[in-house]
Amino acid sequence: TLQALNIIGFLFATIYFLSLVPNYSQENPEVLARASEVPRFLEVLLVFIIIPIVAIYTFVLAAYVAINIGGAFWTNNLLEPLLVSYAIIVTVVYLLVCNIPHKYSELFQKIFPKIMLAVVLFQTVASVLRIQDYGITHGRYYVILFGIFSTITAIIFSFYQKNKSGLIAPILIVLSLISVAPFVNAFTVSRHSQENILEKTLMENGMVVAGEVVPNGEITIEDKVAITRSVEYLTTWTDGESIQYVPDNFNIYSDFNTVYGFGPVYYITDGENPQEPVGNYVYLDWEATPIIPLDGADYLLKVNFYSENEEVTYPITEAVTLTLVDSALLILEDNSGEEFLRFDLTDLFEKAFAESGEVQKGAPAALTALMETKENEQAKMTVIVTQLDKYEEEISGEVFIAITLK
Repeated sequence: TLQALNIIGFLFATIYFLSLVPNYSQENPEVLARASEVPRFLEVLLVFIIIPIVAIYTFVLAAYVAINIGGAFWTNNLLEPLLVSYAIIVTVVYLLVCNIPHKYSELFQKIFPKIMLAVVLFQTVASVLRIQDYGITHGRYYVILFGIFSTITAIIFSFYQKNKSGLIAPILIVLSLISVAPFVNAFTVSRHSQENILEKTLMENGMVVAGEVVPNGEITIEDKVAITRSVEYLTTWTDGESIQYVPDNFNIYSDFNTVYGFGPVYYITDGENPQEPVGNYVYLDWEATPIIPLDGADYLLKVNFYSENEEVTYPITEAVTLTLVDSALLILEDNSGEEFLRFDLTDLFEKAFAESGEVQKGAPAALTALMETKENEQAKMTVIVTQLDKYEEEISGEVFIAITLK
């Protein structure tokens, strides 16, 4: 259905729309001039609002680059979209103002394509540096392809007459066809790139013996990140295809630690100890524990919590409520404020993350590490952690709470 929609919406509808455009080449110059005339409202909008905004954006972008330029800046995730969006904006605005006879429009056409050329070259350097670190993905493939298109466009705008602007349409069509052509399309190139990174990293760490992956949790954090990124990309963007050094029916959340000897590691911190990931997560292994004994509990709650939640109250009965304070403390009390049972979740969370361990990050945990019970003469409460996510000091997740009132 979606493929049919693509054909109808992007191919047939576009061709049909273009077929309805009048053939102005057969008209006299006056008719042609009126047909290509820019409406006054659009002219004012472009000349007095859009062009000044683009100029301000140019200065802000230049200042941002000048202030933050450095080694890590070139591979920053924010740089690429800033530069690409700037090239798109300048291209669109240029095409809209090229027929407006105004001094601001003329200045824009003389200056900004040359600025765009410098920005595109800068963006290309940043993209190439990111490719060296992370390889090619389909997204970065299109960024590079757009960089080529923008470079050609900027050269045409800067050094050729206005009537040559029509060349950018066939150039864009050719590059688009290349991106979907066999052997050189975005997904084929990106897959080979990620497979090469995975193979190279595994080989360098001696994790391949007789064509099979040997788990090794003692490799550097940089190599863990490289392996994680490549495996995640390959398993996400290949539909059931066989991938070298990734087992068939591989699940990155449950099988990663078993195959590679460590849990998925997605980033490196910039703190005092760059070898320590800032995040961690753990979840209940439901396949190993499909049944959870609750010993005749009266009530069962499913609670999702986030670090920003200061206090949430859950009514258990008309007279009893359960309050979650700061996502770390459970208080069972009646409507008069008499406390039945208090359950501090901090120790349980620490035990769960300890089960995850340094080389077990992201691996499913056993029920014994994720379940704890507290009881007194008035009530009994069992907390079962089903999922925990930790980033720096913030913890979010999901728990089941079984409550028995005595």
